[in-house]
Amino acid sequence: MLVKNENGKITDGKKILPSFQLGATAEFPIIDDFSFTTGLLFSRKGTLIEQNETMYDMDFEFYEKLNLSYLDIPLTGKFVFDYRGLVLYGQSGPCVSIGIGGKHTYRNNFGGWGVDEGEDVRWGSDANNDFIKRFDFGWFMGVGIEKGPIVVGVGYNMGLKNVSAYTGDGKVLRNRVTEITVGYKISTN
Repeated sequence: MLVKNENGKITDGKKILPSFQLGATAEFPIIDDFSFTTGLLFSRKGTLIEQNETMYDMDFEFYEKLNLSYLDIPLTGKFVFDYRGLVLYGQSGPCVSIGIGGKHTYRNNFGGWGVDEGEDVRWGSDANNDFIKRFDFGWFMGVGIEKGPIVVGVGYNMGLKNVSAYTGDGKVLRNRVTEITVGYKISTN
């Protein structure tokens, strides 16, 4: 997830937050080497920030984890190229996402005093009461290999919308997800 404020992009203490995606896609041929693909995918997205420092001989700990659950609907074009029995593909196109759940966990501790809490994500656009906007859209790009019914690929889903309900202080949250795909293709031929 891209996290920014009026001071710029936040990278200090940012960690990779591994998760999963599960669902089904369908492919509709347009011409020989090009098809339209869509589907319905349950996806986990979010961010993890951990910082530990010592200030004035006291330990300072900051931890924030945002786990978001989405239903993703990709709408991509897919080009294929047959190379010695392997099908190489590239695909790209928009992706619409609908937030369905999530958890926000945070911890601040300075010299033994602090807060350790978690709460369910409040979806909506009200900056005073909500946390994340429910609807997101982005652009997906990916490449992969198909061998028989087995599919292996890698892709990047770049959120284009600021999903933060609070935009004061220049706050921006955009979903950014690198995906590794392993799948099984069921043919209807």
